[in-house]
Amino acid sequence: MIGSYQLLKVLGEGGMGRVYLARSPGFRLVALKVIHREYATDPGFRERFRREAAAARSVSEFYTTPVIEADPDAEQPWLATVYLPAPSLEEFVDRFGAMKEPAVRTLGAGLAEALSAIHQAGLAHRDLHPANVLLTREGPQIIDFGISRAQEVTRVTRTGAMIGTPGYMSPEQIVRERSSEPAAREPGAGHPGDVFSLGCVLAFAATGSGPFGTGNARARLRRAVYEEPSLEHLPGSLRPIVAACLDKNPARRPGAADLLKQLSPVSPHTLLNARLRGELDERERRADLISRGPVHPEPGEGEPPAEKKAAGHGVRPRGPSSWLRGRGRLFGILAGAVALLTVVGVVLAFTPSGSDPDPGPGSGESAPPEVKPNSPWSLTVGQADILKGMWSTPSRVVLGTPSGLTAYNPDTGAKLWSWKPPGGVLCNMSHTTSGGIGAITYGTFNNTVGGEECDRLQTISVSSGALNWTEAISLEGRGSTGIPNLAGGESLSIGGGVVSAPFAGAADLISVSVRTGKVGWSTGSTESGIKAMVDGCSLSGLAQVLKGTVYALGQCGDGQGELLAFRKGSTPSIQRVASLPGCAGVSNTTISGFMTANEDYLLIGCGGGHPSSRVYTLAAGSTVPNAVDLSSVAVTSLGALYSGDLPPVNVLMADSTLYLVKGQNVPLGGTQDGVVAVDMATGEQRWARKVAGTSSVRLLAATGSGVFVLGRGTGTPALYTLTAANGEATKKYALNTSQADTFNNPYDSQIPYAVPTHAHVAIGIPWALKPDQTVLVVLPTTPSVDVL
Repeated sequence: MIGSYQLLKVLGEGGMGRVYLARSPGFRLVALKVIHREYATDPGFRERFRREAAAARSVSEFYTTPVIEADPDAEQPWLATVYLPAPSLEEFVDRFGAMKEPAVRTLGAGLAEALSAIHQAGLAHRDLHPANVLLTREGPQIIDFGISRAQEVTRVTRTGAMIGTPGYMSPEQIVRERSSEPAAREPGAGHPGDVFSLGCVLAFAATGSGPFGTGNARARLRRAVYEEPSLEHLPGSLRPIVAACLDKNPARRPGAADLLKQLSPVSPHTLLNARLRGELDERERRADLISRGPVHPEPGEGEPPAEKKAAGHGVRPRGPSSWLRGRGRLFGILAGAVALLTVVGVVLAFTPSGSDPDPGPGSGESAPPEVKPNSPWSLTVGQADILKGMWSTPSRVVLGTPSGLTAYNPDTGAKLWSWKPPGGVLCNMSHTTSGGIGAITYGTFNNTVGGEECDRLQTISVSSGALNWTEAISLEGRGSTGIPNLAGGESLSIGGGVVSAPFAGAADLISVSVRTGKVGWSTGSTESGIKAMVDGCSLSGLAQVLKGTVYALGQCGDGQGELLAFRKGSTPSIQRVASLPGCAGVSNTTISGFMTANEDYLLIGCGGGHPSSRVYTLAAGSTVPNAVDLSSVAVTSLGALYSGDLPPVNVLMADSTLYLVKGQNVPLGGTQDGVVAVDMATGEQRWARKVAGTSSVRLLAATGSGVFVLGRGTGTPALYTLTAANGEATKKYALNTSQADTFNNPYDSQIPYAVPTHAHVAIGIPWALKPDQTVLVVLPTTPSVDVL
């Protein structure tokens, strides 16, 4: 309980706090926002909290959802607002496609009227983007008023943190954030930026893509400042309106009230169509069940204590309403998450269900019409974003991109759930999952230093997309100035009930319990359980968990590469397991080594594909690593392993078998035309097979029964399988020309990354960077035809 509210589930989380779905004593659902304790100790914080809550209430109740209740004096200040069971604009367009012109005009008129009211109250939103617009029966509703604040309020953010969403930020906001200048205080400052963001939102609604493209945050920020927006696909009548909103000079942009005039008249029914009504019906049904049902799940350990109920502000229940009801106005605007998180300059972008729930059997989740069962399907960068990683179960493929995680039905391509990181950047995914749970790190893009700050650790259910911990773990160490970056993915791992992750500096580590979210130990911090490394050993930034023990690659006083082990327990300890010849000087910031693990074995590689490369295996419970027999292995294939934020490729483990690429080793590269299977218990080869008809082989995915490979010969590439028992190869089918083009790799150092499902192999393309390039291909492994 917090105040009088019963917590039901976590909706989302940001660097400064988290959002719960909660239930009032009268069984009404609210979004309840709680600030982390570390920020509540700021001497000026509580006063800013009061001021921002008052500022949120200063906008007419017609345009904002009233703050139902708030307690700035609680140990952890909190605020409750109305919960809206409606899809975001982003969700709706992702699922149903771009909107037609009349619907976009209706959407734009509602948002322009909302911004006009907000601006008249002396506020600015500062983070308007498609995920912050809900499509309700009453019209488009602006949520996460979390960047809005009275103009005179001093900026309150962490150094280097960015306020806003790349691709929707105005040039002047980007420049201000980059230079860390305080926000302008002149009346109306920030209002032209909101209009710029509105133009981006309308472009997204009309085309399915923002006007500054996709890709990493840095690229979108640069385009917004220096390049013209892409508006060629906009309907002719909308193009001049959106272009005016996106003028680089804020003084030439129209005001929100002027935009309303340009977009009117509109018809509300163009937006409230049959698809949206059906979506609303389903979400409202779920919300009703939640409001009347039992509490599930119960808040976990580490949840804030119940607080004394604060004097609140009542809100009249809203009955059924039509689009045209309400004081003679066109729309009602709810700044539903009018949040306190306002003050701290963080967006806890919550949607009505947090992560879209797994619909489950019979839920009505349908496949895209062009995808038939047992047929291949794919996604482009424009549809998904660039590759970050993948997980799989027999019935799911989870695609990770910088913008979040999305699970798909591998048979049909239907979207099952999605999750977007607070702060906007998914940094890393664990190489594998354990017990249906994966580990992730996320954070923000620091435009000042030009890189990602990956300062939060969380675990997530692969089946449902539900977060496993009520509060993310901070990866910033007290007494340390370092923050992990993308290279920290080389130490993110999960297994045996333990998560290892990068911490503080470039190579330090933290260990966390999967079940409780409690930190076991960390290195590199003044308050860590392990301050000094044993025998003068230092860490490389490469680490993995095996059966609950964190193994790390280090270098000790004698300069030799060393395998170190951190044993779990209330009193953490570190020990030197064994020396690893050939592993001296390995680092997670150079193309020199890798570590990965499955349920029973640890795999270590050093040498970066040079003739002197070494590969070692270690069985769970053992202290004796086995050197892998690399004879007949194309060791040059091991040089394409490091990417900073993807698992190793061309080395695959399944049960006790390790698969490597077979070939010759010569100074200019040699051949890579087969597969070698190694017994990980001994390091000895079980078999080595050339794949007939191929001159080049890339390993894709492995299961207990064998390995999938992509082979190239004289024709188009083909998918092959080799059995685990003896390497017997079967050609599954050849790709067609279009599919083959997807695998034409312009970068020799990058290899496709794949995961298996029950009857498919999902292949990620790491070199896909442009919107029209394919980033994910899902191929059935039991096709009904030989040639596709």
